Amino acid sequence: MLRNRPPHTLRPFPIWLVISGLMALVACLFPSTASSDDWSMEVTVDNQYDIYFGSSTIVPTYVGGDLNWPASETWSITGISSTAYLYVATASDWTSAQGFLGSFTNLTTGTVINTTTDPNLFLTFASNPWEVFPAGQYLAALNTINPSIPTGWPASTMPSQPQVETAVAYASANDLWVPVSSAPNYHNSDTPAPWNFFFVSIPGQAEWIWHDTGQGSSSPYPSPFDGYNHDEFLVFRVPGRQPVERNHHKVYQVFDIPFARRVELLDQFRNEPLDVVAGALDLFANPVDKNSEGIERPKEHQNWYRLLP
Repeated sequence: MLRNRPPHTLRPFPIWLVISGLMALVACLFPSTASSDDWSMEVTVDNQYDIYFGSSTIVPTYVGGDLNWPASETWSITGISSTAYLYVATASDWTSAQGFLGSFTNLTTGTVINTTTDPNLFLTFASNPWEVFPAGQYLAALNTINPSIPTGWPASTMPSQPQVETAVAYASANDLWVPVSSAPNYHNSDTPAPWNFFFVSIPGQAEWIWHDTGQGSSSPYPSPFDGYNHDEFLVFRVPGRQPVERNHHKVYQVFDIPFARRVELLDQFRNEPLDVVAGALDLFANPVDKNSEGIERPKEHQNWYRLLP
């Protein structure tokens, strides 16, 4: 049940955590915009990957990559535009199994973005921010733009940076980014097959993800991790922080909507994550058109959750 509060509008502001006794209230809004961000990343991909930062159409900043899937790698980079997209290009050998597991920490804001299909793990996003472009579905079209991209992509072959950029621009221009896929019990803490071990540098709640063609193979592992060409190569992405000049919002008080999920909160003032339960939803903010200025993001809403230790 929603109850209208006094008629005023709000712009998003940084996440605030106010603790009183055993109860707290958190405003789960987008953090303020800085000119640049620093990142630390822990990643493993079966079989290969490359990490980039860029806009919705170009990927000028190469971070690094690897093909040693039995181990995770640590990457760090500074001075990334706060609105930049994070991209991870991947490829596999189409046999046995494949998957992508990682944790990406924005050191400037304290935001931790784990690979997952669970939208409830992202209180600062309206939904799961991970998307994937299955470039293998569109090789013919990509080839007409960039002839270096073959019309049939070979196994165990990573795309070059120009090829990734062609794919990113084409996917964004044609709205071809789709949700990522996983399978039950494929969190890092589940130590799922065929990897069968825990990557200690990646949080247990991080989930193995991939793209699912819905076809699969005779592999003993569930789709999308079964050994198969799931429209590779693949490009995964997460959007950057948006400029603070966003929607105005009208705030409503919420009643009788139960919610309970344990989360870890980390910001620039803490060295260790704060383990709490996001309890009842207390306030809900809906975008409004103020003075005929328009609504920049009509699907964007803001929520306030009461936190319990």
